Amino acid sequence: MQLGLRTIKDGVRKDIAKKLKSINPEDRSSRSAKITERFLQSDVYRNSRAISLFVSLPSEVSTRPIFEDIFQSHKICYIPKVTLNGEMQMLQIYSLEDLDSLPRISHGKFDLVEPDYHYKNQPRKNAITELNLDLIICPGVAFDRLGGRLGRGMGYYDRYLSLLHDKMKQAGAPMPKMVGICFGEQIVDHVPREETDYLIDQFTTDQDVL
Repeated sequence: MQLGLRTIKDGVRKDIAKKLKSINPEDRSSRSAKITERFLQSDVYRNSRAISLFVSLPSEVSTRPIFEDIFQSHKICYIPKVTLNGEMQMLQIYSLEDLDSLPRISHGKFDLVEPDYHYKNQPRKNAITELNLDLIICPGVAFDRLGGRLGRGMGYYDRYLSLLHDKMKQAGAPMPKMVGICFGEQIVDHVPREETDYLIDQFTTDQDVL
C-alpha cells in the first residue's frame, strides 16, 4: 500500500473512532437494536441460508441479535478464524452455546472471539471448502454510498475475498452477497481504496438500507 493512502485511511479511522466514542451508551444500544432489526427484515438476509458473521467490538453495531436469529432460523453460520500465518478462514459454529464458549484471541490491538478448529472432537466445516456461502456480513470502520468499505486495517477480508473469488470461479458458483451494518456516523463521502479492495453490495444503518 502506498504510504500516502495508508496515512489517509488511518486518518479516516481516527475520525470515525472519535465520532463513535461520542455516542452515549444508551443511544448506542437503542440505535444498534434499530439497525439489526432493519437488517434482519432485509431480503438479502432472509433469502440467505449460509452466512458469515463477525463478533462485534464494543464500538460497533452489536451482532448478537443477528447470531440469535441465525440459529433460531436454522441457518448456517460461519465466523472468522485468523491462522498462524496471518490469513483468515471462515469456520462454522453450531449454536449460541458454542459461540459463548469461544475464547478471545489477541491480534495486535484487537481481541477477537474466534473458534478453534474442532467442535465436539470433529473438524469444524470450512466455508472455503463447503463453497456454500450466500452472504458475508463484513466489519467496517467506514462505508461510502458506492460500496466502499474501510476495514480495521489488517486486510484479512480483502485477502479472503480474493481467495474465495478464485474458488467460486473455479466451481462455477456466484460470489456471496457482501453487506455491512453501521451507525450513520460511519458513512463518509468517499472511502479511500486500492484496486484490490472489494466493494460491498449494500449496508444497513439506523437511517436506511443503502
